[in-house]
Amino acid sequence: MLMMTLKNATSMELPFLPIDTAFEQPIQADVFEVLLDDEIQPYTGIKARRSPLVADNIMWIGPDETLVQTINLDEYYTIDLPGTYLVRYVPKTLVVGAELGIEPASVLVDTEELEITVR
Repeated sequence: MLMMTLKNATSMELPFLPIDTAFEQPIQADVFEVLLDDEIQPYTGIKARRSPLVADNIMWIGPDETLVQTINLDEYYTIDLPGTYLVRYVPKTLVVGAELGIEPASVLVDTEELEITVR
């Protein structure tokens, strides 16, 4: 299990688009890079083709609010061999049309990679 945390550290409400991030459940895009012995492990989850974004896709995160999402990586990636896997979070960049009237907040990733050992 992997726990992702997103915190709005500002004093104002911010828009967040969970599409193609680890906060969309179930995950519907390859948002992690998972390696075993320098070989990329395939993404086996849903690959969604999307309609244009609409206002209902926006989540608003309040000041100092934190979102937490727990992800079982082996539901989305081939993690069945023993060894130490290197995992990097690589969210997709969404193109947001002006018709939504928002500028999505930048998301800073504070952990570049982590290791998971399977025995």
